[in-house]
Order: sequence, then structure tokens, then C-alpha cells
Amino acid sequence: MKPKRWHILLICLISFLPALAGCWNYREVEGLAIVLGAAVDYDRDEDVIILTVEVASAVGPGPEAEIESEFIEARGRTFMGASRNVLALSGLPLFWSHAKVVVLSEELVNNKRKLMGVTDFFTRYYEPKDDAFLLLSREESARELLVNINTKLQGIHAVYLSEMMFNEDRSSRYLSMPIYSFKNDWQRIGIEPVIPGVRLRPGKDATLAEIYGTGVYKDDRLVGWLDGNETEGFLFVTNRIKGGVFSGVVVEDGTEELDISFKIISSRTRLIPRSHGGQLSMEIYVDTVLTILELGDGVLDIDIDLKNHLENVIAPVLQKQIEDVIKKVQKEYQSDIFGFGLAVEMKYPALWREIRDDWDHIFPDLRTVTNVNLEIRRSGLI
Repeated sequence: MKPKRWHILLICLISFLPALAGCWNYREVEGLAIVLGAAVDYDRDEDVIILTVEVASAVGPGPEAEIESEFIEARGRTFMGASRNVLALSGLPLFWSHAKVVVLSEELVNNKRKLMGVTDFFTRYYEPKDDAFLLLSREESARELLVNINTKLQGIHAVYLSEMMFNEDRSSRYLSMPIYSFKNDWQRIGIEPVIPGVRLRPGKDATLAEIYGTGVYKDDRLVGWLDGNETEGFLFVTNRIKGGVFSGVVVEDGTEELDISFKIISSRTRLIPRSHGGQLSMEIYVDTVLTILELGDGVLDIDIDLKNHLENVIAPVLQKQIEDVIKKVQKEYQSDIFGFGLAVEMKYPALWREIRDDWDHIFPDLRTVTNVNLEIRRSGLI
């Protein structure tokens, strides 16, 4: 019996399968310098980028090898140029797919061309991931921040910093900023980007890094900072609260102060623009659910009266915190980091087309009304 044509075709296809297996751009890991993090500085006199990379290296034989890291510095007119110049020092090409954090200096973020080159590299080049976290060094340079961390908590500095970013849902006083998110806000009209700051905290036996404050950006320059309390208010306004702890001081009977802490179970914020008689305003509705973590007076049983009392006392505290950060940003920085312009564009697209070119002058005097609906669901006791 003659074999059918499709049988012959199937045999040919199966015979070709072993030749098709593999990866088109396969490279041995021993031939790569695997980048875990980077610090980017700017030399104004020479108009060059100073790139410091933290690369992984294996110490020890086989499966028992431990991962350590070392730092390599190179310069170049562009970020990619500096990256390629590392090859002359390391003998290995940089591999960017595992880069977790990029620390920037203030000099760098205040130079639009150089900063755009850094963000463009991570979003355009196929190798790096654009969800690497951006951090703004509050030291003299980005290199000083990345290199001088010294802690037994984590030997690889870039991993140590990235773990702080991944755990932002446990703190309400700082935010993470992936590169793609920063670039999106930077390129849009109606919102300005922010960058979390990081500084060194020298101690007796270690030098830790601390996420400290939020850098406010406007017109392609860093114009100021928010502290931790102001950052918390900013996160509530922008609906970025993912969890953490909210603390306050309650004054009882006009004299006695009561310290109290809550765990943030959930929070949702809505920005609703209003236009009446040619006057634009912004209404901010914050719905937050808390549970008690710490109550300073030692009360164990939380009855309905005490629950209602705490809700009525804490809600104005949160409202004032939000109003204070909005007022500061409007008057001191004139930078719409809250995205009020985007909210106006979404609800009143025709009006936005008329006013968007003048938004920088409208935002500082925009009237805002904050409404906080706060609920305490649990006392924290089983």
C-alpha cells in the first residue's frame, strides 16, 4: 500500500522539530554583566552622563554559589553610550533585563535632554523593562546613594531598594514610581510627574537607605519636595493609597491628647470637576475604611458611641491633611501633580480644549472642596 501524502508530510515535519528547538538570541550567562540597578549622574561641565551600574557576580562553585555584586562606572554623551563604554572596563556587555531600580541625581533630572534619554532607553530598547523603579537621590550624587548602602538586611543594594518599592502597600507615606508611569505623566497635559526621594541614614553598624519625601516636577525641572506627611495627603488625593498606617492625635476634653493609629483597609478617591457660571472648581471625595491598631488610653471594648466619636474626630484630621498639601502645591509649586487637569478633560472636553494652554495659570487659584467619609469597621481585637 502506498503511503498517503499527508503521512509523508507529517514525517518530514517531525524530523525538522529538533532543528527548530532553541532560542534565537541565546547567550551564556557567563558572557554577560547582569545589571541589577543603576545610578545616573550628570557632569554639567563636560555635558556627559555618569553611569554607575551594580552587576551581579557568582562567588563559589556550582549550586552553592552565592550572588554578590560590584559597581562599575563609565561616562558617555548618552545613556546608551555610557552603557556601551562599560564594556571597555568589564569585558562583558551589560544585560539590562534584571535591572530593578534606577537612582537619579538632581542634576540629571533638571536636564531635560539627559533625563529623556534615560527614560527613552528603558521604554524603547528591547532588553530593559520599563517597570524598573525610579528614585531621586537626596545625597550629593546618585552614585553616592547606591554605592554607600551598607546593611546585612540585603547584600545587593538594588534589590534592597526595590524591596522597599514592592512593599509600598505597607506604608502610606511614600509611593513607587515605575519608569513607564513617570514618562506617561511627564508627556501628558493636565498632570505633572513626581519622583520618590531616597537618602542615606548612617548608623553605628550600618548605613541604611530611607525613602524620604516626594520630588515635585514642573516645566522639566524639580521645583520642590513634599515630606512624608504631605506625601500621605497627596496619595489620598490621587487614589494611590494601597494600605499602611494612618496616625493621629485626638484631643479629649479640650486638654488631654490621645495618640491613635489605624490600619488602612481600603481607600477610594473621586475627583469631580464643577463648572458654574464660568467658574471652575474641584470636588474631592475620599471614602476610607480603617481598623484600630493602637489606642493610647487602654480602652479594650469599642462600643458604637466611641466608634462614632472617633470617626467624627479623625475625619477632619484627614481632611485638613489633604487640604494642606493641595494648598502648598498650588501656592508654592504651581504644579498639578494631582491630575486635576485630566479630571477636567474627562468631564468637560470642550472646556478643556479652551483652557488647557492656560492651565498653569488656572491651577494655582482653582477652588477645591474636600469631603472625607471615614468608617471604622473593626477594633483590631478578636
